[in-house]
Amino acid sequence: MTDINNQSLDQFDEKTVVCFLVINKIKQLPEIAVNSLRIVSNSEIYIGFIDETDIEDIPKLSGIKYVKLTHKDSSAVSNVYQDFTQSDFYSLVQYKWILLQKVLDTSRASVVVYVDLDVLWIKNPLPSIESVLGGNNYLVAIQDFTKDVSSPNLCMGFVAIKNCADSYDLLKEASVLHTQMLKENDKVGDDDVITKMFEMGKWRDSFFLLPQSTFPVGNLANLYSSKNLYPGLSFPKPYIFHTNYVIGNQRKVDFMRLMAKQFEVPVNFGKFDSLKLDLVLKLKRVKNTVSSLRK
Repeated sequence: MTDINNQSLDQFDEKTVVCFLVINKIKQLPEIAVNSLRIVSNSEIYIGFIDETDIEDIPKLSGIKYVKLTHKDSSAVSNVYQDFTQSDFYSLVQYKWILLQKVLDTSRASVVVYVDLDVLWIKNPLPSIESVLGGNNYLVAIQDFTKDVSSPNLCMGFVAIKNCADSYDLLKEASVLHTQMLKENDKVGDDDVITKMFEMGKWRDSFFLLPQSTFPVGNLANLYSSKNLYPGLSFPKPYIFHTNYVIGNQRKVDFMRLMAKQFEVPVNFGKFDSLKLDLVLKLKRVKNTVSSLRK
């Protein structure tokens, strides 16, 4: 482990690397996520996996390294997509802590960014992240989806970690805390754990909360509509868009494609897929209108 508390970022071979976790067979999301990242950045990519069949469809791009993870309990790992309605999902997300520790150990990067597979990259945030973590005492820059200021909610969908001994201690503590919390509630996720870490006096000042306007989560999608409430004002173009808040592999793919279209990210999909997406969205709008009228 490299300690950079008193060192400049220039002493590392790479300033920032990005890592993903691919567990179970996930259709199309890894391809969209990795391709959209590569459009905006040439940073080295680390992909954590358990089963080699799960990474068969990852785009064959340069600068990708694979990190083999070993599971503690093979019965906890299914071979199909898991979402947050299923208990197995909450066990699987524990591997984020393991992956981050491994990438901090093995890479020479000053900053390691972990990103979920349902995150679309729109423009390059890495220089700004490096600036935040490189010149002060912050260890973590993380997505924030707090609604009530008295009740913080942080999101592990996009998180950057400074490569130093203190960060490694934070991750180890988070991993232990996650195991403990799962014993009391089998649906405790990584977001719950990192929020708990933030609330602790020991770590609170180590966190930089990324602005919601430029690192948005899924329930903010309508804020980026082309329909202006007040003419002449426009929304800030985000760095990334996290398509959470929808359930199911195909729905996430549809959401990713919709936001790619909105922000002109060149994600390849056929004419038939485009027409299908338009139809799905129209049907959803009709269903939502009917539901609202009934209420």
